[in-house]
Amino acid sequence: MSLAKILSIYNKLPEAEKNMVAVVVDGVPYTWNQVVAIVRQGGPLAERIQRMIENLYHCSPIRPEQWELVLARLYQMPEDFVLVIRGKTYRKWDLIREVQRRSEIGEIVARMILEYLGYITR
Repeated sequence: MSLAKILSIYNKLPEAEKNMVAVVVDGVPYTWNQVVAIVRQGGPLAERIQRMIENLYHCSPIRPEQWELVLARLYQMPEDFVLVIRGKTYRKWDLIREVQRRSEIGEIVARMILEYLGYITR
């Protein structure tokens, strides 16, 4: 993915999204703001991030690096974040546990987050 495409995605993002994790590389989360700065500088990390973003938000089945990204995004959620799935209310830490276990609920959450990220990067 080119710098131009990264900037095109970045410029369409809501301001709050720019501070959210876009990609996790070797266990290190990078926000969209950081991604843009790294890609502008170039180098091996920039190339790796560009390749990961290009392939990251398409899922079936969910790959390990996607699970890692979903967890990073959940950790950034406000403490009072809740989500209702199938009539049951899940708090932030419930959702994190479900994703860590890769349960059915965890997969639903992961697919929602990945679908959202795919939508905003089109």
